Amino acid sequence: MVLINDQKKTAPSLSSEQINAWQSQGYLKVPDLFNEGEVTNLEDSIKRIEATTMSPNEAILHYHEAIRGAKRKSRSERFIGSLSWLDNFILNGKMIGVVEQLFGERALLFKEKINYKYPDGGGFDPHQDAAAYNFGDFHITCLIAPKPISLENGCLFLAQGEHRCGLLPTNSRRCLKTNVAEAMRWQPVLTNPRDALFFGSYTPHYSPTNKSEEARRALYLTFNPASSGNLRAEYYSQRDERLAAAKHENIKLISTIQHFNGKTI
Repeated sequence: MVLINDQKKTAPSLSSEQINAWQSQGYLKVPDLFNEGEVTNLEDSIKRIEATTMSPNEAILHYHEAIRGAKRKSRSERFIGSLSWLDNFILNGKMIGVVEQLFGERALLFKEKINYKYPDGGGFDPHQDAAAYNFGDFHITCLIAPKPISLENGCLFLAQGEHRCGLLPTNSRRCLKTNVAEAMRWQPVLTNPRDALFFGSYTPHYSPTNKSEEARRALYLTFNPASSGNLRAEYYSQRDERLAAAKHENIKLISTIQHFNGKTI
């Protein structure tokens, strides 16, 4: 069981303007949430997770893609318990206080992942995270990156206000139908290393290919309200089953929906 420790690092109190922005947009960028030491430790932790191999019991999940003829990690998941500093940062970090203000109640960790997005690495087609989550009604994800996220390296594009429409029509890959996505007004959201970006599971988003010459590593932490229960173990159990079934059918996935447009190997 992975619960959020009550001894959280102090998070800033969100202003009424920030709460209103969250409610109207479906996402919120909080600038300068972290200090330089946290950014440095986060960058080191991400690289250490990336350097690990799959453990015998497959506690850490690694996924790969083919880029420029080379095998590169595209994503790592389920790494709580691997690095003490990173565990503390995730379970007791300042972003928890922000998430709880957005929920209006205590938060529990639902899932954790790192997307690496190497140069020419695949992006993600327009989708809603809610299409991939069968446990809990609503989730909030926090994106944190130890390097700037820009238009060139494949920032997130989010559709303001569309979260109010609930689960939108999807195609066979459980991504947004083309006509639905094309009708939206997409807003690119750039971040600096000390920033955190929060978005809800019904907020449509996508990210393009990395066209820079450096990897765009980012930590994504997803939480659910405590009133929904502790869902992390159930989610990962079902995820394992779904991806194993897809692999048996020679379908290579890194998620329970087919939104990744890189060449998975």
